[in-house]
Amino acid sequence: MSNYDRFRELMSLIEKEIKRLLDITYDTKYSFGELLELGKKESYLVRSVYGELNMFREIRNLFEHNIDTRKAVIIPDDTVSKLTIIYEKIINPPKIGSFAKKEPMYFEKDCQIDIVLKEMVKNDFSQVPVMSGGQFYGLLTTNTIARWLGHRLMEDGIVDNENSIESVMNYEEFKLNYSFMSRHSSLFEVIEEFTKRIENYPYFDAILVTEKGDPKQKLLGIVTKSDLPELYLLVK
Repeated sequence: MSNYDRFRELMSLIEKEIKRLLDITYDTKYSFGELLELGKKESYLVRSVYGELNMFREIRNLFEHNIDTRKAVIIPDDTVSKLTIIYEKIINPPKIGSFAKKEPMYFEKDCQIDIVLKEMVKNDFSQVPVMSGGQFYGLLTTNTIARWLGHRLMEDGIVDNENSIESVMNYEEFKLNYSFMSRHSSLFEVIEEFTKRIENYPYFDAILVTEKGDPKQKLLGIVTKSDLPELYLLVK
């Protein structure tokens, strides 16, 4: 297969995959340029390859509408290689399961807060999952702990470190500070989730990972807001 034919084939395959990503039926009429613009708004994955794909779209348009150009210009191997990498990135993006912190530390809701605090300081955690009888109960954050400490000092003048996590979490201000995702979700979907959530909930802290994104399933991993810089580097 010539580079020209492979180039056209890859562009067609990528077009189909973008439609799949955006949940657009195959027979819906969009130009490739329109698809890119729509994808740029709705998908971090498409945004990450938008510049290169838009350039390749213009090249394809030159070929499709100008026979003389098609005869005169040779598609270099490097162009085909770059387009192949983009296609592979779209159909096989890195998954959250390979990135999320495995077997995250968690505590039962009746655990004493002093034990949790020591572990959070020791491991430099800003949040830890809390369980109740094997089921997810909530996410204990440093913000909640600070609110609890403030109220205890204002009301009693002292802090009883034998309080349970459950009693501390009564001072939780933001309850929508986490969400669940399947371990099969891509890192692009993770970034998109953080972006959308933080827009509405500035104190959104973490994504918890289970097999299918069901909160009742075993906790397999956790991705926190502090992991975002590393995520951006991985999906470049």
